[in-house]
Amino acid sequence: MRDRDLPARPNLEEYKKQAKVNTTPKSRIGSIDLIRSAVMILMAIDHVRVYSGVPPGGPTPGVFFTRWITHFCAPAFIFLAGTSVFFYGRKHADLSRYLLIRGAWLIFLELTFLRVAWTFNFDFRHYEMAGVIWVIGCCIILMAGLVKLPLSAVGVIGVGDDRSSQPDGFTYGQVAGRARR
Repeated sequence: MRDRDLPARPNLEEYKKQAKVNTTPKSRIGSIDLIRSAVMILMAIDHVRVYSGVPPGGPTPGVFFTRWITHFCAPAFIFLAGTSVFFYGRKHADLSRYLLIRGAWLIFLELTFLRVAWTFNFDFRHYEMAGVIWVIGCCIILMAGLVKLPLSAVGVIGVGDDRSSQPDGFTYGQVAGRARR
């Protein structure tokens, strides 16, 4: 076979045009979206269990395991929300305002739309149920203030909050030592 019988080799630019390769940089981090998706799927499974009337302990090991694993979903979701706040704050100067508005919207939606969706009741005078979305909204509003503080002050508040949640102000090690006796 001679060289003149071979097809001409296209250059790299022609390959890109043929393959329609996307060369723009990604603005999202795939691993964060993957974890968030897995958490949402696990929560959907648990909510289906609730609506089907299966008790939390479950009659089978599979039901027990799905209920057990969903206990990690809320902390993971809140951790990912904090991660998102960090990434948003790196690109936008209005982080505190954004968080304040977002938190207020979550509280508003919990007390209006989601309340009706859960209870099918339009009587807002006797409302006694506020769920997870309301608490997340309050935490986001709290975060709107915390992002204005220096990192050392946020660390002190975090450690102080952790100490206040312990019985009698003991640390985890002291509580564990007492339990071993």
